[in-house]
Amino acid sequence: TRRSTRYTVLEAIRAGSSSPPNSRLARAVTRSFLPLTIGLGLKDLLARGRRALLLAAAIALTGAVVAVALSLEATFDAQPAGEVSDVPDELPLLIYTLDAALLLITATTLVAVTLLSVRERIRDYGVLKAIGLTPSQITSTVVSAHAALAVVASLLAIPLGIGLYLALVKAASGTTEDAVLAPWWSLALIPVGAVLVVVAATSLPARLATRIRTADALRYE
Repeated sequence: TRRSTRYTVLEAIRAGSSSPPNSRLARAVTRSFLPLTIGLGLKDLLARGRRALLLAAAIALTGAVVAVALSLEATFDAQPAGEVSDVPDELPLLIYTLDAALLLITATTLVAVTLLSVRERIRDYGVLKAIGLTPSQITSTVVSAHAALAVVASLLAIPLGIGLYLALVKAASGTTEDAVLAPWWSLALIPVGAVLVVVAATSLPARLATRIRTADALRYE
């Protein structure tokens, strides 16, 4: 809110333009060999670079904490029966609670960002419908772009989560010798789960973009 009050009149008028700012990454996506729907969606998502970066950070942080929880569970399962652990008993519950809270925050953020993106591009969707794109293709531009961002962010989340887990074990016991990483197949489920959450969170806002009539969308400002 404070930043919004610092704009000059000219900057505020430019910020209200219906065309999103472009970026080098967005232009590179346009020149790539990606399918039309994914390319259009990524171009629009990456044009708002800061928004896309914050969304990717939220997904990566959530995935990293999930990786920590999976590795903690693997460490507990690998301990011999009756051996006293250096990790407090309350820590797993704390990690799982944090997982649930971050997942809820990320899903809410996804819905809010998608609704905002759809609202900003209603006129563009009208143009796309006018030149022949079907409602399913327009929905795919929104959902596939966010899903692609989720794949990249969740892949980065795995090494980030492993690093956080090793740091946590070292802080608790002074060494990482007894640390047990989660099985690769469970870590591989993090990108899959991230994509499913993103698709579920963005599908409804994306469908809203297809319900407005083409004539109304073209007149929308």
